[in-house]
Amino acid sequence: MTPEISSTFRFACEAMRSRFEIVISQTESSPHLTASDIRAAAEEALAEIISVEGWLSAYRQDSALYRINAEAARHPVRTDGRLFTFLQKALELSIQSDGLFDLTVGPLLKIWGMGHGNEDCRVPDESDIRKVLECVGMARHVLLDEDELTVAFAHPGVRLDPGAIGKGYALDRAADILRDAGVNNALLHGGTSSVMAMGTPSASESGWRIVIRDPQNEEDTVGDFILRDEAIGVSAIHGKSFIAVTGERYGHVIDPRTGYPTLSARLSAVVTSSATEADALSTALLIASEDSTSAFSDRFPQVRHALRI
Repeated sequence: MTPEISSTFRFACEAMRSRFEIVISQTESSPHLTASDIRAAAEEALAEIISVEGWLSAYRQDSALYRINAEAARHPVRTDGRLFTFLQKALELSIQSDGLFDLTVGPLLKIWGMGHGNEDCRVPDESDIRKVLECVGMARHVLLDEDELTVAFAHPGVRLDPGAIGKGYALDRAADILRDAGVNNALLHGGTSSVMAMGTPSASESGWRIVIRDPQNEEDTVGDFILRDEAIGVSAIHGKSFIAVTGERYGHVIDPRTGYPTLSARLSAVVTSSATEADALSTALLIASEDSTSAFSDRFPQVRHALRI
């Protein structure tokens, strides 16, 4: 997915194994911001993205989420308000999508060797998949106590993986920082699969143009969107994948209901007001068996546009 933009200021950082970029356009709606103002706001927003990675990583031993994965099956783990709110939102989206999006997919990613890079990808035994599926299901297994701000797991072996939502969540927090600083027109993206568009790139344009290329032929366009104060999330089975000894190719998006990588579509995209929701629901749409994207949009009224190929 390639943002089609012309900009005045561009900033970037590396986080979540992706390149995050912020493009800020100085238009008539924000003449009071100096170059120093813009740089300070962008640097604070990028610092927030890096901070989110620090406490939301499932692999860094110093992260708050890592501690929850390590201890929550034994006792409730107290956490801070930001992580608790994140988990509440993830649980809400899991319930709303009937488990198509689910953070507890972590154990499945592990047995397929897809949890952290592709160094050990493999097709697990069906009996192992059935056993691990007993640990999957955020609505069943993750207990959130809002009064105590604690997280507990109702089943041993539960493991949360934020990979399908973390970048979008980081973009939402970064966008909030830019708005608070008076930035009205900006494009933020994480690895080009998660995009938040604020305002417009110029006074003459109605929004930011986002073009989605066919993963099988990048010369072909499968989606062309104009976004203003909206986000788009894109999920695809290409990219991180592996070929089994049988010759079959498996992608990295696993269906939490079956325990197998999804084959129902090769790419999906969702446009909505929140990058967090756009990320989660694009994953849900990729896995879903809906006959049409209109059926998916009816099911999720917050979705303005859905694409599935």
